[in-house]
Amino acid sequence: MAKNTPFRLLWAGQSVSVLGTAVTTLAFPLAAIQELDATPLQLGVLAAVAVLPPVLIGLPAGALVDRRAKRPLMLLCHAGRAGLLTTIPVAAVLDVLSMWQLYLIAFLNAVFTVVFDAAYQSYVPVVVGRDHLMVANGRISASDGFAQLSGPSLGGFLVGLLSASRAIAVDSLSYLLALVLLLFDRTKETTHHQSSGTTFRRQIVEGLKFVFAHPVLRAIACFNATNAVLLSWSNTVWLLYVVVPA
Repeated sequence: MAKNTPFRLLWAGQSVSVLGTAVTTLAFPLAAIQELDATPLQLGVLAAVAVLPPVLIGLPAGALVDRRAKRPLMLLCHAGRAGLLTTIPVAAVLDVLSMWQLYLIAFLNAVFTVVFDAAYQSYVPVVVGRDHLMVANGRISASDGFAQLSGPSLGGFLVGLLSASRAIAVDSLSYLLALVLLLFDRTKETTHHQSSGTTFRRQIVEGLKFVFAHPVLRAIACFNATNAVLLSWSNTVWLLYVVVPA
């Protein structure tokens, strides 16, 4: 495990990208508030469009990942998110940033994130093997925890130093770095070829039956869904109270 270079590359890239994502979590709504004078309703819509993709495409994304090689999908998602987020500081510099652009980017960014997360969670066992999966997940969780602790502070510093829209460029750079690191990974994957009789719909139904028949997985799924909704509500409201109008 200590000499597993593919995992170290994957872990380093993910550690950087989750830190960048934590910056964007703060900077994205701040860009709407500070630079576009967004109303509470507009912030609510912004939060809603970011929550929709997991609900709409979560199950199809899992079926897609099960049929395809994970690494190319992850590279595509890194490139897509980096490109999308780069348009925000560029639009701000050109003074053409709008709420409609933020809505679209929030939705598409969440789409890429749903696909990436499904591929990433399936790719880690391929890289480390089942015997080292617990250790690998522990290190990944440690990186996630560090990002959650330090990301908002870093985001606040960058917003104060650069502006909210320009701080988002840091997240774009983090995805590009993760992409470059993943390019050096040469892990060979075995793609599962589905039989002609196995459709997306059948896979989705079987997945739902399996999750809701398992008491632990059912509890985790319900918790994650509830947590995502409540966090989106709180994140929408609290910034309106802490941002002082100029």
